[in-house]
Amino acid sequence: MRKLKKAVLPIISGFVMLVAADVSLAKRQPAMENAIRALDNAERILRKAIPNKGGHRAKALRLIKKAKREVQKGIKFANKRAAGGQYKQRQDRKERVDSKRDQFEDKTRMLRQRQ
Repeated sequence: MRKLKKAVLPIISGFVMLVAADVSLAKRQPAMENAIRALDNAERILRKAIPNKGGHRAKALRLIKKAKREVQKGIKFANKRAAGGQYKQRQDRKERVDSKRDQFEDKTRMLRQRQ
């Protein structure tokens, strides 16, 4: 049991150091964080509204989601630059998926409007 603890402790401490280093590279973005909070608040208010707005309420909700994704992409971009250009593959993949989702939603919306 003691050997196991001795073997696991350095691994855990190394992991904690890596996470701490990654977090320290990420700079706080107070304006961008405020923007996300404002968008969350706007989304909450719109969801409470009665959906009899001729589709404009639904469109506003979609645009808010899209705006939140863009703000988050901006934060990630700034953090990547602060980290000396080190790109994280998982974040890049998520951004590509978000971009494809946006394109799909736009095409779907255009097809619905044509009908």
